[in-house]
Amino acid sequence: MSRLWDKLLAFFSLIRVQNVLALLLAQWFTATQVFCPRCHWFDLLWHRRFGLMLLATASVITAGYIIDGFYNLRRDFINRPAKTAREAKLDMAKKLYLYFALNFFALMAAWLISWRAALFFGTYAFVIWLYFHKAQRRPWLHEAGPPALIMVPFFGLMLFFKSWNDFIVWAGILVFLGLMIKEYIKENLTLPGDLTQNIHSILVKYGQGTLRKALWITLLAWYAVWIRMFTLVQGEYLRFFLVIMALWMPIIVYLFLKQKFRWAYLHIRLFIAAGILSLWLI
Repeated sequence: MSRLWDKLLAFFSLIRVQNVLALLLAQWFTATQVFCPRCHWFDLLWHRRFGLMLLATASVITAGYIIDGFYNLRRDFINRPAKTAREAKLDMAKKLYLYFALNFFALMAAWLISWRAALFFGTYAFVIWLYFHKAQRRPWLHEAGPPALIMVPFFGLMLFFKSWNDFIVWAGILVFLGLMIKEYIKENLTLPGDLTQNIHSILVKYGQGTLRKALWITLLAWYAVWIRMFTLVQGEYLRFFLVIMALWMPIIVYLFLKQKFRWAYLHIRLFIAAGILSLWLI
């Protein structure tokens, strides 16, 4: 029994179940608050086509974390030895079988929605694989890839509801820029593994100076988009929350500049989690 429990813990660690649940929760909040405000929360959740879309999203993202662990195993052993050692208890061949099974399940779930949904999720799964196979070893793509891949399901909501929404576009750009800042911070924590595995991040290829310049440019872009978001928001509660976010971001940047990278990384993760919960205020 203890061996089975260890494998379950290793599996949940591998697929980063908390990240998958956070993404699904954000999709659910966005759908109910933005695209279908008249829909009851749980009625939409049990709607067949929307439920299938959530299942397809969860399957593709989970498969993405599995392939991440496959390609970055050696780097993770250096950067996160305890976590990776626990995940290494799972058989590599079984993990790959599970990867293909999850993507196949996602395609089947999407096909029950429409052939366009199947094409969308099939392309999404392929691009995730392509990123880990090729693009993650190249500077700029290494940083921009994960935020862009995370944002895809939210723009998929616009296709699902067949509705263009300016708020979602600007909110998506704001979140993307916040996730880029998260990647800049993360690079300092994963530097040993990146160096040994020849992953050309901005920090490895160009140094700390270029990384800081990229941070400042991204931060300025984040505030420019924040101003646009503030003009679109109607609710006073959400406006107040956006002000808190604008005051919180300099704290994160300050921790980064003081090279307190673990604290900065913790703050940016809390920052993003708070942003997900703020969708409830729309």
